[in-house]
Amino acid sequence: MTRAIAGVLDYRRPPAEGPLAIASGLADRGDRTAGVVCAVDGFVDNARELARELGMPESAVAEAVIARGYERWQEGVLERLRGDFAVLVWDHERRRGLIACDQIGARSMFVRSAGSRLYFASDLIALLELLPNRPGPDHRALLEYLSLTPFAQSRTMYEGVRHFPAAHAMWLEEPGWRGFRYWSPTFAGVVDASEDELAEEVKRVMTAAVQRRLASRGATAITMSGGLDSTTVAALAQHVAPTNVRSYSTAMPDFPDEDESFYVERMREFTGIAATILTARPQGMVAAGLRDLQARLLPAVTTTDFVRQPLYEAARMDGAGMLLGGDGGDEVFGTRTPLIADRLVQGRVTSAVALARRHPGIWERPPLHRVLRGVLEIGLDTYSPHLVDDLMRQARGPAAYAPAWLHASEARLLFEARAQTSWKRQAGPRWWASLADALTRNHARLGLFDEMRTSVSRHGLDYRHPLLDFELVDLALRLPPELSFEPAFNRPLLRRAMRGSLPEEVRTRPTKTNFVPVALCALLEDLPTIKRVLSASDAEINRYAQPRVVADLLEGNLHAGRLNGDWLTQVWRLFMGECWLRDQADPTFSEDLLQTVGSDAPDGPILPFSPLSPNGAATYTRAQRNQR
Repeated sequence: MTRAIAGVLDYRRPPAEGPLAIASGLADRGDRTAGVVCAVDGFVDNARELARELGMPESAVAEAVIARGYERWQEGVLERLRGDFAVLVWDHERRRGLIACDQIGARSMFVRSAGSRLYFASDLIALLELLPNRPGPDHRALLEYLSLTPFAQSRTMYEGVRHFPAAHAMWLEEPGWRGFRYWSPTFAGVVDASEDELAEEVKRVMTAAVQRRLASRGATAITMSGGLDSTTVAALAQHVAPTNVRSYSTAMPDFPDEDESFYVERMREFTGIAATILTARPQGMVAAGLRDLQARLLPAVTTTDFVRQPLYEAARMDGAGMLLGGDGGDEVFGTRTPLIADRLVQGRVTSAVALARRHPGIWERPPLHRVLRGVLEIGLDTYSPHLVDDLMRQARGPAAYAPAWLHASEARLLFEARAQTSWKRQAGPRWWASLADALTRNHARLGLFDEMRTSVSRHGLDYRHPLLDFELVDLALRLPPELSFEPAFNRPLLRRAMRGSLPEEVRTRPTKTNFVPVALCALLEDLPTIKRVLSASDAEINRYAQPRVVADLLEGNLHAGRLNGDWLTQVWRLFMGECWLRDQADPTFSEDLLQTVGSDAPDGPILPFSPLSPNGAATYTRAQRNQR
């Protein structure tokens, strides 16, 4: 496990003490080079290559390499680094330095200024522990969390605490500090090669990305579903290190349409990977959320931590030190839908229509008028200038962009604060600009990296993302976008690349597992507890939400008896937001509530959800619930 970087910068400190006070994170392995000191939280994958370039031994630790690189290149050292990292560099003689996070935002850096002081840390809890007082809630960030809106760049749930966007850094120099972006993707055309050649290159780059992330000590664990992305990571890891890799998967016998045991077994037979399969039961969702809240001091973003936690613990018990997952595959290899708009704007209407007909999920040939309408909608959404966007938003009004339960005043605040789509300002074709934004900003904006890493670290494991490797992202941005269109299934180039490395049942599987049904059942088991917390007369959430409408939501009335993933997420965010707010006033609230979880009995048995609609919705009524 790597250590968090944390410190305080204050140029008003006495000269004898120096302006920079490091609370933690400085390694004691020779990371001092001619007065330059460095700390790294995370992994620098190309430290050996940089060491050779700098004339250092290949065995030099990453901190020493970066310190030497800083002496030669100053901030230019940052764009040469590859991996998942947060870094601090400080030059004692010049009384200046910098802090930064990696190009994809897999690792974080948090800051808060107070007068002449800048507090910083690569972990939110480490930062909060440094501060003399814990900040209150950030009103706008809380609204964005509750309304399922990605956080605006740099905001956190704590007032005044900012989170570095991907590829950003901050100079620490007298008399203060200033931020800057040290790297951004630029459009450089597409690779001119055959589809087979591109598939081979994709596999080569992915294999290298996986190999860089295997545990240096101990075993490597893979969280493997039966989907394409995680099985790709598992197959490549097994090929590279056949005796040091083990997969961990979830079986859902209560949900046969979603159970992946068959695909996991086929992976074990085909690749020889050691596989552990644990049964997921629809229970313990609230307990897992409360434990996560206590560990992170933030409300949960996802709804499936209760399914994943047993896998992490099993990996720890088996001696794993590193956990890999398939995050990012949807973005790296997904359909470049805005290409349709690019073709339309170029006047290539026939080509735009042909692409639309080849879009994944088009199983039947729709009428031409429907295709043309879809092409036009994509074109307007992709290319409409900000003035048009603003006019359309104003015409629709705040209510169109806010949940029904939000107070009108809060909906207006959310509406006015919502930033314009940043990727539309980026140079290059729209398919490329949208993809670059998704690959370098989205995960960090949603808070997914931090949540996953903290959740895994509770079991003594490090977590990394092979499919969001810098070199793979760079290749993805140069792949011909038309190769992402295939009506039978998505990610066709990845499927071609993995031919022969995955069992055909897995490689050509058109769908992925939907965890909404198991999460819905788990939430319904805990619904009495959720209702009790949200319906309390002193509920903090009442400052943001209308109690009557929230009550209707909890009863399912707003969804006309149809509970789906949207309902699940809204209820979960409201509940976790309330628990987080209550913890701010009373830090024992979530701990006390955790002691009572399970004591609230559901008001009747819950039937398994069947049948399911394609989007994971389930027909659910009290009559059905009380039938048994």
